[in-house]
Amino acid sequence: MPFIDKIVADNWKGAKNTNQKYTCRNVGDAIEAIERLNGRNFTQVVLKGKDAALIVGGGNGGRYSVELALGEDKDFYTLVNPKTTGDQDVTIVTGGQAGAFPANQCVSLAFVLKAVEDFFVHGQPSSALTWEHH
Repeated sequence: MPFIDKIVADNWKGAKNTNQKYTCRNVGDAIEAIERLNGRNFTQVVLKGKDAALIVGGGNGGRYSVELALGEDKDFYTLVNPKTTGDQDVTIVTGGQAGAFPANQCVSLAFVLKAVEDFFVHGQPSSALTWEHH
């Protein structure tokens, strides 16, 4: 049984956002929503499950940020690239706004898709990836 049941994706037209909300029927729906991210009009996707959410932002320049909130916002995890340090900032557009993120929190689409696939099945951070717990 899949863990994700809802998808909320932004869609910006100028300064106005129209959130798109729909049911997640399979992991393909979640991946399709993530692959639409472009850092312009599609900048953030929230994959929701019971008491958890995976938030993916970005898409501009192939850069993404991934946050995971578990247990009604009790545990937070940030997906990191272990081969990169956080010494420099990278610009990622998420939620319609450009923001500076530590370089190690800027991940590729391959990292994001692995996180999405594992979250879809288990509702937990992927053990195959590196996460910072907050």
